[in-house]
Amino acid sequence: MHQIVRDTVVVVVTWLVGASVFFFAQWSSGFNRVMGNTGDTRLIVYLNEQWFLTLKGSQPWRSPPFFYPVKGLLGYTDTFFLWQLFFVPFRLLGAEPFLAFQLTIIALSLVAFVCFVIFVRIAFQAPLFVAAVGALVFTFANNLSEHVGSPQMFGIYFVPPIALLALISWRGRSIRPGASVALGALVGLLFGLLLFSTYYVAWFSLFAVAIVSAFAFVFAPRAMAKELRLSARSGWRTLLGVVIGFGVGIVPFVLTYLPVVSQLGVRKYSDAMLFAAKWNDVINVGSGNLAWGHLLEHFWSAPRPASYEVSYALTPVLLLFVVVGGTTVLWVVATHRSRLTPMLRLALALCCTTVLFAVLPVATEIGSAWVLVWHLPGATAIRAIDRIQVASDLVAALALVAIASEAVRHWGRLRRSTPLLALGVALLCLIAAEQASNSAGTQLRRSSQIAMLAKVPKAPAGCTSFFVTDSTSNKMLFYEFQTQAMLISQRIGVPTINGYSGDDPPGWNLTFPESPSYRIFVRQWTDANGLTTGVCDLDLGAMSWDTQPQL
Repeated sequence: MHQIVRDTVVVVVTWLVGASVFFFAQWSSGFNRVMGNTGDTRLIVYLNEQWFLTLKGSQPWRSPPFFYPVKGLLGYTDTFFLWQLFFVPFRLLGAEPFLAFQLTIIALSLVAFVCFVIFVRIAFQAPLFVAAVGALVFTFANNLSEHVGSPQMFGIYFVPPIALLALISWRGRSIRPGASVALGALVGLLFGLLLFSTYYVAWFSLFAVAIVSAFAFVFAPRAMAKELRLSARSGWRTLLGVVIGFGVGIVPFVLTYLPVVSQLGVRKYSDAMLFAAKWNDVINVGSGNLAWGHLLEHFWSAPRPASYEVSYALTPVLLLFVVVGGTTVLWVVATHRSRLTPMLRLALALCCTTVLFAVLPVATEIGSAWVLVWHLPGATAIRAIDRIQVASDLVAALALVAIASEAVRHWGRLRRSTPLLALGVALLCLIAAEQASNSAGTQLRRSSQIAMLAKVPKAPAGCTSFFVTDSTSNKMLFYEFQTQAMLISQRIGVPTINGYSGDDPPGWNLTFPESPSYRIFVRQWTDANGLTTGVCDLDLGAMSWDTQPQL
């Protein structure tokens, strides 16, 4: 019991250290600063609040009231359904939507951190210090901090708890078969809902599992074939539970996304190549990284903001550790200093997967290796392909833990030599420290959002939908107009024909409210959709309504 208490204190304190840096802008501002910007973050806050209203019975679940009167809009973007495990309780406790969103990310980081530590302690027999460093590297990764403007990528925090449940289920398949099957079904259910909630994260994670398994098979085909046969015999009930659970969990995904695919079609390969990295982006960690940002930025393919979607690279020392670690394992096995144990095989597969993921999104003069990925099921839905590095960071953190744990366990010189041990500890600490990034991506102020919504006057009687304009000169970007209209719509309970999402509905041309043709496009949209009455104009500058707008 004393050991459990001590380990728990170490894990919580380590998370607090990482969280104090990663969430510095939040706690230092009294949670006035919210991770993200006025685009994707406000959309995600809106969608989370939409679920809260849906669960209260006041909104349809697949048709949020923007791009009015289009139905089935939930399938235009991620749904964030699993986030409600945290968002809804925070809302019920009195947190307003922006605060509940921020607290959800923090709570998710704690769950992910703890589950990562427990997972590697069980799976790799990792020393507590090594497990905690791996959790720091994954949970507070630089590429997450650099891209808080795309907070959907924080969905990666759901992967460690699902993986831990899968591990516990599999380990107990012979001892407690009933519980193993039930947990397996829960794993399948959660993964199906993860696909429904944050598609990129779920697809990249599944792809990572497949690639790691493929590498492990290549390194030891006979051993892997034997293990697969034994697993099929001993764990078929658990695997069946996973399949059944997944079959249930994937139902809302099918209901939500297949109609949208039928309506809008799939993306083109050229869309993905617009977001492809260049070779020099393999070290593009973003200008906000405190250790490497300004030192390396002149090597990148493009300056900010153009480099935003290709700046997901792993930090240099972490990537170097994985490359050197994998090479060392190969050398140790090739020179017969150690046999290829299942753990070394897994470590090597993790290292190879990390390196592969670093180069897959790269476009060269002769093409990109992503063309091989593009033909896999579900890959055509992915546009921002360098985001695969978020999953790669989890794989790299696992590789780090696997290699460090094997080194401590089997190479006695490391344990007996104080200088070598100190060097190893310093290296791990350096890898954790190089994840630190500034708070430049945290651009959203709760106070200004709350104040903006508080100024909106009640909609006049007869307004059944509205669009936004601005009579004043301002510098709002197009997505700020759109997300502001959506938040106001949610606040006052009146649908808006404005909107912002991963796609636009056919025939909707209202992207730029400052355009001279904007009112013409409003008229075209209302005529095409039978909105002959009740369409009002909300002037954001004057915060006044016009019930008879000139179109």
